[in-house]
Amino acid sequence: MQTYRTVNIWILTLCAMILVMVAIGGVTRLTESGLSIVDWRPLMGVIPPLNEASWTEKYDQYKQYPEYQVLKPKLELSDFKSLYVWEYVHRLMGRVLGIAFLIPFSWFLIRGRLTKKLSVQLGYAFVLGGAQGLLGWFMVKSGLHDNPYVSHYRLAAHLTLAFMLFGYLLWIVLGLIKPVDAEPPKRSLRPLKSWGYILTGLIFLQIVYGAFVAGLNAGYMFNTFPKMLGKWVPPGFWRIELGWLNLFENVATVQFIHRTLAWILVLGVGAFWLYSKTFKLQPYQRTPIHWLGAIMGLQFMLGIMTLIGGVPIVMAVLHQVMACVLLGAVTVMNRVL
Repeated sequence: MQTYRTVNIWILTLCAMILVMVAIGGVTRLTESGLSIVDWRPLMGVIPPLNEASWTEKYDQYKQYPEYQVLKPKLELSDFKSLYVWEYVHRLMGRVLGIAFLIPFSWFLIRGRLTKKLSVQLGYAFVLGGAQGLLGWFMVKSGLHDNPYVSHYRLAAHLTLAFMLFGYLLWIVLGLIKPVDAEPPKRSLRPLKSWGYILTGLIFLQIVYGAFVAGLNAGYMFNTFPKMLGKWVPPGFWRIELGWLNLFENVATVQFIHRTLAWILVLGVGAFWLYSKTFKLQPYQRTPIHWLGAIMGLQFMLGIMTLIGGVPIVMAVLHQVMACVLLGAVTVMNRVL
């Protein structure tokens, strides 16, 4: 098997940078900093305000939009600076990530270090990264009009695409380092693989609903566990006027679905772990299954602590980052089976 040690390190570094980006994005959302920069300048936007006059100009621009006028009319310049910094760092990290991809990719391509297949795969990753940047601005724009809130649909799309990019890059690099068995397994692993893909789909669905919970601020309601204010099905679970939109726009319904999916995943991963023990697996195949179970349990506990704690920033960011780690764990497992 041809080795790509330097390429592997580069791609894994990109994955780590995406994890950092997810964490910064979580802080940006939880501190309500996302609408503090009201324009999108891919090149000149890298230059931050450097003096008081520049800060005042940015502050005056912000004051022209609904978030200030409706939600924060008493926000002082000093407080605005704190908001601006988080959104600036988030956008700057996106630019750094793009450069960290493009320059090494061009160098590896020129030096002939990439096969045609790998070049195409990485080209798709670059397109996904570019789409992620555009989608981020599309998300911000949704809160710059009459309604001073970011669309939770666009937030979910933005976050899910970041997770998809992380998983896709990880999938690529695992294909370069996957061990080759000396002899094929006597029993087909197809049932195990199928179950693994079902778990992956459920994890993606849970990520989407986690973004809905965040975008609707649903985590600040029903802060009890396991019941929701003493009931298994919360009050207001189904509002007649919303119809099927309850599944996406009703705070009580969205949080209920997020909780239910968490239970399904915990039980599903546990059952998968038990089922996997009936197969004769190589150590490199068995270990990711153990890790998947451990990370799933940790993520479940983080979710509970985030909820009952009233969504503290540190816990909520850990919960969001751990969702990405969980996706990484199931990706590794699927790749080695």
